[in-house]
Formats: sequence, C-alpha cells, structure tokens
Amino acid sequence: MNDKNKVDTDIKVLLIEDSFLDAQMVEAIISSSDLGKPNLSYASLFEEALRMLAQESYDLILLDLHLPDGEGLDLIRQLKQQVPETPVVVLTGIEDETVAVAAILEGAQDCLTKSDALSPSRQPRLGAHNSGNLLAHRIEHAIKSARLTKSLEIKQAQHALASAEDDGDIWDWDLKNNRIYLSPRWQSLLGLYGAPLSIPAEEWIARIHLEDRDRFEQTLQDHLEHREQQIYCEYRIQHVEGHYIWILTKGEALWDQFGKAYRIVGSQSDISTPRDEETAIYSSEELASVTLYAVGAGLLSMQAMLLVYEDRYDEAESLLQGTLEMRRALLGDEHLDVAASLYNLASLYDNQFRFQEAEDLFKESLTIFQKVLGSKHPHTQRIMARVSMICRLNRTLKSLREESKN
Repeated sequence: MNDKNKVDTDIKVLLIEDSFLDAQMVEAIISSSDLGKPNLSYASLFEEALRMLAQESYDLILLDLHLPDGEGLDLIRQLKQQVPETPVVVLTGIEDETVAVAAILEGAQDCLTKSDALSPSRQPRLGAHNSGNLLAHRIEHAIKSARLTKSLEIKQAQHALASAEDDGDIWDWDLKNNRIYLSPRWQSLLGLYGAPLSIPAEEWIARIHLEDRDRFEQTLQDHLEHREQQIYCEYRIQHVEGHYIWILTKGEALWDQFGKAYRIVGSQSDISTPRDEETAIYSSEELASVTLYAVGAGLLSMQAMLLVYEDRYDEAESLLQGTLEMRRALLGDEHLDVAASLYNLASLYDNQFRFQEAEDLFKESLTIFQKVLGSKHPHTQRIMARVSMICRLNRTLKSLREESKN
C-alpha cells in the first residue's frame, strides 16, 4: 500500500458517546482500517469528557449530540469554549441536513450520520477495511482542515496588510506562544540584520521608549478587549545603534468564535520625517472617521439581531438594511463584512418565509465569500450548504404551486 495514504497513528481521538454499542461500533470500524488506527479514548458523559480534555490534549473530538447530561448544539459551544482549537466532528442519528448545517455553523468541522458511518448493513457493501478507511480518512481530513483554516486566516490577514500597506513592514504576533515574526524589512528598519525572524514579544516591547510603552500597551489592551477595532499607535523604538526612531504601528487581531484573540497581524512605517508625520496625522483622522462608521454599523447589526430574537422582524429588517448600505458605502461591494450583512438579512427573510428574497441574498453573499476566501474555505462551504437547502426548498414550493394550478 502506498505510504502517502497511511493515516497518522499518533492521532488522539476522544469519542463522547453514551451508547456503549455505538462506541464499540466506532472502535471496531476504526480498528478495521488498514491505513493506520488513530488512538481512541472514550467518555460516556459530557462532564467526564470535559475532565479528560482538561487533563490531556486530543487531536479531534467525535461527539454524539444526545447525551444523558447534555444535548444539542450547546455541547459544541462548550467544547469550543474549553478547547477552541480542537476540531469537533458530530455523530448524529438524525438524517437531516439542517442538523449538519447548524452544527457546522456552531463550529463543528464535520458531521457524520450514524446510519451512514456506523450502519452494520453498510459494512458488507463496502467491506470492513473500506469502512474503516473511510472513517479514518474523515478524522484525518477534519484535523487537517481545521489546521488549514487557521493557516488561511493568518495568511489572508498578512496578505491584506501587505496589499494595503505597500510602504509598511509586516509583523505577526502569535499570542498563544507569545512570539512575534518580524519581516526582513521590519528588521532592517531597526538595523537587526541577521537576527532571528521570530523573537519573544518581550524583546519587541523592551525596545519601545519608556515614555511611550504604557501608551502602546494600553492601545493593545483596548483592542484585545474590543474597545477599539484596530491597533493604531505612534511611538519611538530603539535602533540597534542606540538612537530612537518614530514609527506608526497598525494591527488587527484574529479572533476565535468566542471573541478571544489568538493572533495579531500588523504593519509599521517609519514616520520620522516631517512629511511622514503629516501623513500619519491625516491617516489617524481618516481612521477615526472609518472607525466611527464601522462601530456604528456593528451596533446597528447587534441591535437588529436582538430584535430578531424578539420576533420584531419589521424593525430588524430596517436596521439590517441600514447596516448593509453603510458597509457597502464604507467598504465597497466585495468586503466580507458586506457578505455578513447580506447573510444576516437573508436569514431574516428565511425566518419570515420570504424564501425567494432569502435565496437571492444568500447567493449574493456566497459570491463574495467565494471570491475573497475561495470555494474550499469552511465559511464558504457553510454558505453553499445554506444556498443549496433554500434553492431546493424554493424548487419544491414552485412545483407545489404549479400542481395546485393544475
């Protein structure tokens, strides 16, 4: 057998399943794989699983959504809160596409139907090895997909900054490991030729002038605590020869689904010359204006979603339309925030049974996601699933209307 098809046997999987028979079936199917057998641990209760996750790290979680001490999508939310970077694959006994879509929207990496993955009747058709191979591959694919998603988010943020800041120098702060990647141009600005590309964050902060350090750290904290949408700070930093230069630093964090930052990507520019200082002042005023509109759009969107939860759809529609118009005027027609506004408005129409209007807006949102993130990105895949569902619904309704006429 070709070694490139082998599954990593060092993969650690936690199965959370209250049915002993189903757990045995999962273990038997994985054991039948001739591609390699991930290490499987088992918990029959959700609280037991949380304790195991607190004591040991796992590469993937297989989760049954119906457990004696908890059920439903809230289980996914709790897992993503405790171990946000561990991919979750849902095992469900319900053959309903809406369950799969809802699970993925909550942060699950994949969703497997038990009748498809564990059915004894399916084993003779596929053969023991093939059934095990399919499940083993789904597990490994989910892990690789989760890692790729994180990597893509980081690369996209770096690319966006590199495109927007042609005269800036890129830095990338890994908050989990507290290390900062410095681009070669960033290093040359400070005379750090031949230095490692990645340094502890403390080394960077130690170079900031003492009179500016508190202000920089406060700016950073304001962003990480969601009081500011962007890091924007002018300060002096020490050159390797001992003198200080004025720089303008801008940055934005990448957030997990619970609003916690796990990485910051930014750029810096030398503003030591008077001309650069004038440009920096203008940019600061421009950013303040942009930030004001962005905050306004965010507040409108938040208020609209609260109205949706209260079934005050007419009021919510007006706010969501206003948010969409504001973001289009501010960001253009192909920004992800615009796509998010389109998606929110489409979801509102879906709740009101205005399915054709919902389909049109979902498709418009999908076009932006495909163009910006690509068709294989998990966010795009989720929107594609939603579009597929509503298109099928609209075709069914159209067919029923035509039948009623006849």
